[in-house]
Amino acid sequence: MRRCRTTGARPLRECLRGIARAQDGSFLVEAMVSAMIIVMVGLGVLKTLDRGNRLGGEQKVQAVAGNVAQTEIDSIRALAITEQSNLRRSSSRTVGDITYSISSRADWVDDAGGDESCTTADSSADYMKLSTVVTWPEMNGRKPVTLESLSSPGVRAFDADQGSLAVKISDRNGDGVAGLQLGLSGGATLSDATNDEGCVLWGYLPEGSGYALGFSRPPDYVLADGSQVADV
Repeated sequence: MRRCRTTGARPLRECLRGIARAQDGSFLVEAMVSAMIIVMVGLGVLKTLDRGNRLGGEQKVQAVAGNVAQTEIDSIRALAITEQSNLRRSSSRTVGDITYSISSRADWVDDAGGDESCTTADSSADYMKLSTVVTWPEMNGRKPVTLESLSSPGVRAFDADQGSLAVKISDRNGDGVAGLQLGLSGGATLSDATNDEGCVLWGYLPEGSGYALGFSRPPDYVLADGSQVADV
């Protein structure tokens, strides 16, 4: 700290002016440091607020996706059981400025395991498993919203002239072939891909013969006779 010494030739006022001029630089440095601290604190607060707003917005979008999925499941449950059978549909719905993609399906499942299965002799299609998956743009690592529900066909849901068809595709080792696209033609025209066990179940098929089952996975999968179409 500088001291001000006065003499007759140097009045006190001039001495104080000299001290002030000498400290101008230190005042400027202190002001700049203070301003930088204020800016850094302000940026940190803004970043925290922005992150909170972003997370809140993402949670809101995901909650809306849940509502969209629930609405879709409810609409499928409202369909007649014949319309639910092996349903496959994709759609979209826009809420606000967000477009949600909806993928839904219905699969026959057995009562014992709750799975679509045709690997045992006593397998039966007792219920319909309804599944809906909803996605949206910029999910930022969030999982799609998935809802599942069971629908019971009820007693005597099949007419006397209707039946079901279970198909299992196995390789030469007896293991199920998953993801093989099958096409059914004849009394009904349907298509589906085999599940993890190599199975496809179709319900509410008109009674009768003349059905043909084809598959497409060239060039490595063929029947014993070399063809890719089998009579059912």
